[in-house]
Amino acid sequence: MNGELPNGWVWSKVGDLFETITGNTPSKKDPSNYGNYTPFVKPPELNNSLIFEAKDGLSKKGTKLARILPPNSVLVSCIGILGKTGMNSLPVAFNQQINAIIYSKNTNSKYVFYYFQSTYVKELLYSLSSATTVPIVNKSKFETIPIPLPPLAEQQRIVNKIDELFTNLDKGIESLEDVKSKLKVYRQAILKYAMEGKLTERWREENKGKIESTSILLEKMKQKSIKTNLKLNTIELSALPEIPLPWKWVKLQDIMDMSSGKAFKKAEYSGEGLRLLQISNVSFGMIKWDNIEYLPFEYESSYQDLLLKEGDILMALNRPILNGELKIGIVKGKDLPSILYQRVGRFDLFCKEIKDYLFYYCRSPFFINKLKSSLQGVDQPFINKSR
Repeated sequence: MNGELPNGWVWSKVGDLFETITGNTPSKKDPSNYGNYTPFVKPPELNNSLIFEAKDGLSKKGTKLARILPPNSVLVSCIGILGKTGMNSLPVAFNQQINAIIYSKNTNSKYVFYYFQSTYVKELLYSLSSATTVPIVNKSKFETIPIPLPPLAEQQRIVNKIDELFTNLDKGIESLEDVKSKLKVYRQAILKYAMEGKLTERWREENKGKIESTSILLEKMKQKSIKTNLKLNTIELSALPEIPLPWKWVKLQDIMDMSSGKAFKKAEYSGEGLRLLQISNVSFGMIKWDNIEYLPFEYESSYQDLLLKEGDILMALNRPILNGELKIGIVKGKDLPSILYQRVGRFDLFCKEIKDYLFYYCRSPFFINKLKSSLQGVDQPFINKSR
């Protein structure tokens, strides 16, 4: 924080302005020390907010053994995770992991409360902490923390402005969450309309007589498929939604095959090499590498059939659906070289031209609902190739 302050402000230290106190814990060997008489605050209750209650409490007897803070004091965690703050709205006891600044009518407690939430103070606390496994800032070091002090009236103005901005920020966060929810619904609606032909109605009308027949596309796939009939029977068709001409319903097995990887043993893993693409790497519409395991580069020649290529569509076969979304992604150049692990399905398309269309179709509500009805297992739902 810059040392220069506005006119009328001064730098001071916590110990020069306030009475500070470190908390304590009445003996737990005596259960009669604990009850519902006084809230007993510990670091988990410090969430940069006002404190109205605590998970644990002290009895009247235990309260006499504790250090009690008057309302509007500022509590700061000073052992372990440093800089968690709270301000009590009622008298509270607190444990030894917390240093507190006792309310003074000469300053605005909420101003001090907000100041201790700043990045500057949190970084300062860690710089003051003792060099042990668990960071600790004792009371004497805590009192050396500098604080910029404006006139009392300006402190109130600052607090009012922060409250106003934080309220607007909270409303903005609520709005963003609402927008995210609406965008998810909107996205699903777009996919639904796309797969029903509604997004391309005008295009079909404008290009009538110029569009290659679906029959020609099916014939191309038939040449690569071991299946001989790409049509669904009347009963199957009757259960499907209506689609525009010249669209046709077919089964996935008629336009693609599916392969999955091998269950490589952990003993085979290496520190570097080919990335092993596992279920955890297949996310919602993308491939993610938050968790990475490697196999030796020599496996490239031994398992050529499992090597992934740019454009491969992959789908999780265990727990493929979460919160109504499908774990599916397309391999990109940045994901290579990588090799396929078990229970990740790779779509082997008979016609590569439909790759992008099929990818979006699989993310549509219709496909996800159909897939969900085909899942097996309860604790760990899964799908196999035949289904």
